Amino acid sequence: MAKDSEIRALLWQLIKSNMPIFQTGQCYEAVVVSVDSDELTCEIRPADYEDEDFSITARFTSVVDDVDSYLVALPVVDSTVLVQAIKDNPDDVYVAKVREVSELRFKVGQTTGVITGTGVVIDGGSLGGIPITSKVIERLNLIEQKINDLSQIFSGWTPASNDGGAALKGALSGWSTLTESSDADIENDRIKQ
Repeated sequence: MAKDSEIRALLWQLIKSNMPIFQTGQCYEAVVVSVDSDELTCEIRPADYEDEDFSITARFTSVVDDVDSYLVALPVVDSTVLVQAIKDNPDDVYVAKVREVSELRFKVGQTTGVITGTGVVIDGGSLGGIPITSKVIERLNLIEQKINDLSQIFSGWTPASNDGGAALKGALSGWSTLTESSDADIENDRIKQ
């Protein structure tokens, strides 16, 4: 069994030394086998390589691993990407260009985000959708109108002796209450913060 792994390692070294992907300054077309969005890496295989069991790990950032800021385009699995070896090192490959994007990820300081075809999530999205200003203004105007109506009722009411509040009750009979607002009434569910 140990000989199998040794043979595999030697074959891999031979393959790497003869692949155009590892030649100085060259970009090479590869097919995406899988994507790890947490580690910002993907498994690729050269587009013209027949063995589907063979893959190389490529990263999406060409700079050092622990970066405070990045913007990366994650490719669709089975799509084509351009890759390049960093300093011609076959064990340090990065994705230089993505043909089909599944999502964009970014980090700037403590702020993170993901953009997909269905929406945007900033800092995990735990605060819900971003309010739509026109819907918020509409709800505020409705509340203000109700308060103004109530104010007019009170300012037009004159207490009468011995009516037990019947005049006030009659004046309020035309005033209706508001329904409570929900997140869905005002939020854009495609942009979460």
